[in-house]
Amino acid sequence: MILAPSIGRAATRNRMGLEARLKLLTDVIDKDGEHALWFQLEELKIQAYKNRYIDFALTAEFWLFYPSGLSVIVSRDINKYFTLYGQYRLVSSFYVLSLRDSESGFTSAFTFGTEINLTKSISTLFEVERWLATEHLLEREKTRYSLGVNFHFPLSKK
Repeated sequence: MILAPSIGRAATRNRMGLEARLKLLTDVIDKDGEHALWFQLEELKIQAYKNRYIDFALTAEFWLFYPSGLSVIVSRDINKYFTLYGQYRLVSSFYVLSLRDSESGFTSAFTFGTEINLTKSISTLFEVERWLATEHLLEREKTRYSLGVNFHFPLSKK
């Protein structure tokens, strides 16, 4: 589950977008009989000028202010309510401490999802995430499904 308050400005055809987000993540599905894990990520996203066909963004993630990942996002607005997106992330060992460090200190993941705008400031996310090259994960743990809520706080125009 993901809770993500963010502040920023969406990209337009004439302006790049910029967004800062705090992601609160949890694995509420307890597979091993232990407590659910909660942690936070800080995220900074720069979105290229709005494109008629496909939009691109670059995201840097931090975990407690340590660099934890870099990703490229490709998205497509279907209409004013639905957006489809795909994300490739290169993740550092700070993020995957619970997985034990891989030999290189990095791993990667693909995420595919949809964002549904409920109001101008609230949207929901449905995501499927697939971790790659993680020898410390069981096969069933390499694919994760997430439900999330975004709270958007747009920067005012002055």
